[in-house]
Amino acid sequence: MTEYRGGFCFHLGTLSLSLSVFFIGPVYTDYHDDRMTQFAIGLTAGLVFVVTALILLWFGHKRHKKLRKVSDSQPGGNDFASRLVDDGATAGPTHSPVNALPDHPSEPLYPPMKLWRVYFLLVLSATLYAVMLTYRTIRDLNQIGEKRTQPGFYAVGVLIPLVNYAIFFQMANSIARSARKNGFDLPLHPAALTGLLIFTAFAPTVMPSFLYPLTVSIAAIPWLVLHQQMNRLRLAHGPNWRQPDNRYTWKQRSLLIAGLPLMALILVGSKPEFLHFTGKRLAPGESVSGHTPTYRLQIPDEGWRVVPSGTLFPGTDLELMGKTLNDWVVVHAHVTQHRSLDSFVDARRAIIAAQWRNVEVVETRTLDSGAKMTPLSLARFSGNEGVMNTAKAIFVATAVTPEYTVEAIGQGTKNQENAVQALVESLRLSAAENKP
Repeated sequence: MTEYRGGFCFHLGTLSLSLSVFFIGPVYTDYHDDRMTQFAIGLTAGLVFVVTALILLWFGHKRHKKLRKVSDSQPGGNDFASRLVDDGATAGPTHSPVNALPDHPSEPLYPPMKLWRVYFLLVLSATLYAVMLTYRTIRDLNQIGEKRTQPGFYAVGVLIPLVNYAIFFQMANSIARSARKNGFDLPLHPAALTGLLIFTAFAPTVMPSFLYPLTVSIAAIPWLVLHQQMNRLRLAHGPNWRQPDNRYTWKQRSLLIAGLPLMALILVGSKPEFLHFTGKRLAPGESVSGHTPTYRLQIPDEGWRVVPSGTLFPGTDLELMGKTLNDWVVVHAHVTQHRSLDSFVDARRAIIAAQWRNVEVVETRTLDSGAKMTPLSLARFSGNEGVMNTAKAIFVATAVTPEYTVEAIGQGTKNQENAVQALVESLRLSAAENKP
C-alpha cells in the first residue's frame, strides 16, 4: 500500500466513497418509515458520491500506472531515487540519485515554523492540523533521505486510530536517525515521545468539554516536541526554504479562520456540562422544588445536581442532572386551562412517539398521598433506536389539579434507569395545591 501512487485523486476518491456510505446507509430505514423525501435525497447524494469516487479512483490508478511505467523503464527503477518522483512529475535531472543524497535535498524544505504558530494551528483546528504537519514532515524527510513513501498516505493515516501511533513513531524515529547522521542527538527517545502521545490522547476522555482549550493544548504537546525536533533537522540542512520564513500559507490562514468559529461552537455547546459542574449538589433523601411551590421531588441517591432552568429545555420550572449529561429530570408547572389528565398524557405520548420508533409504553395510575387524593399518571417509554442510542428510557409523571398541571420528565441510561424512575415517581403535590 505504501508503494501506491494514486495521489490526490486516489485519496479524494476514497473520501468520496466513504461519504457515499454515509448517505446510502439510512435509505432503507427512510423507505421503511415512509420518509420518501429523505429517502430520495440520501439515495441521490449517495449515487453522486459513488460515481464521483469511481471517476477519481480511475484517474488515481491511471496516474499510478503511468508513474510505475516510468519507474520500471529506468535503470534501478525500484531504488530510492525512483521513489522520490514528485506528484505529477516525471523522472528528470532534479531527481537524480546524486541530488537525492541526505546532504543534498533535491527540493527546498519547509521553513522551521515557530512553536507558538504551530500551537495556535493545532488548538484552533482541534489538532486536525496534525494532518498537514505530518505531510510537511514526511515530505521533508523524503528530501533528506529518511523516508520512502508518499506524504499523503501518512497524512491520511494520522486520522486512523492506532495507526496514527505507528506513523508518529516512524516519523520520530526517522528524525532521530537523521539527527545522529548530522552529528547531534535529540533529548527525547522516539518511543518515549510516542508514549507521551498515547498518554495525552486520553485527555479528552477524562476532562470536561468546557475545558476544550486546555484539553487540546495537552494533546498538542507531543506534536510540538516532534515539530521542534524536525526544526533542528531543517536548520542543519541550510536556509533554502520552500516559502518565506515565519509566514502562514493560504491553507494555514484558512484553517485559522475556520478554527475560531469551531472553538466558539464547542465552547457554547459545552455550556450544559459547565452548568452541571457548577450546579448545587443534592443529598440522598433531600426534597427539592422549583420556582413554583406546588410540588416536591425526593432525591434517590448521590450524584444529582440542580442546574438553572432552561439549561436543557426552555420553559422548565426545575432541572436536575445526574452523574452524566444523559441522565436528567425536568419539571414543567403551568396553568391547567380546563384540560384533563388523559389529554396531557395523550399529548406527551404523541410527542415521544414522533421522536422514537417502536416505542413501548407502560402506564399506571395512582393517587397522590396528600390530604386530597389527586390522580397521578406514571408512564415509562422505551425506544428501540439501535446501538448508538444512549437514551434507554423516558419516565413521565403527570398530576393535574383545577389550578395547575405538574409534569416531571426524566431520561435514564442503562446504569441510572432505576434512579431516574424513582426520582420522577417521587413527584408529590404540596398541600395547598392538592385539591380535588
